[in-house]
Amino acid sequence: MKRGEIAHSVSRGAFYLAIEKVVALVSGLLYFALLLRWLGPTKYGIMTLALSFVGLATMANGNAEVYLERYAAQYQAQGLLGTLRRAHLLALSVKTLLGIVAALVLVALAPSIAHQFDIPELATLLPPLGALVLTDGFATTARATLYGLQSFRWVSGLAIVFHVAKTIMVGALWGAHQGLPQLAIGLAALSLVQGVGASLVPLALLRHARDREGAPARSGDLAREMAGYCVPLLGARAAFLSGQNLSKVVLGKLFGLADLG
Repeated sequence: MKRGEIAHSVSRGAFYLAIEKVVALVSGLLYFALLLRWLGPTKYGIMTLALSFVGLATMANGNAEVYLERYAAQYQAQGLLGTLRRAHLLALSVKTLLGIVAALVLVALAPSIAHQFDIPELATLLPPLGALVLTDGFATTARATLYGLQSFRWVSGLAIVFHVAKTIMVGALWGAHQGLPQLAIGLAALSLVQGVGASLVPLALLRHARDREGAPARSGDLAREMAGYCVPLLGARAAFLSGQNLSKVVLGKLFGLADLG
């Protein structure tokens, strides 16, 4: 790639990602403002606690997407788009299978968690919110692959649609005088649509992908390479997610829901 092409790619990527960040910031502020006004501190605390358990459950999905973040652009540059397609499907399959197991465990533990925290609503909220654990692999692998392919328009466009749709959904549920169960179902449905929709984009872009003739030969098994790269980084992912969510779980145990909210 020539210097001018590199500069164009960098500026284009920065432009689309900057738009995504601005939209995410604005819609995020509006989303939380609507959510707090609608639910109030106690119900908001309940939903915060439920989403914290969902965040902890996603740790079980593994981190196969980091392999795509690292090697997608390299495979494209080397003409190994067929290999990239196989890597994407492998990462998606692994995270989906692990997500199914993690979601089922979360659903099974929901009554016990509700009893331990003396919050009956958790037994109702956690089963539908398990869909967020299940669909985590769809969105993360799609974004990693599209980022590596420098499809910044798709990366930012999909994220913007999700942020705006989530804000509109909260406003609509508030206007319809709905409650926490409807919010959980809405978030589950939105995550499913977003995950499947996002995953279809790289699958469509790579549907006819083949490794070019004369491309450098790969050594080793793809699954083994992916595991060798991802497993050493798994601790960092677990620390990040637990730091985000475990503190809220502890606060939910020690303080009241209104204080947590």
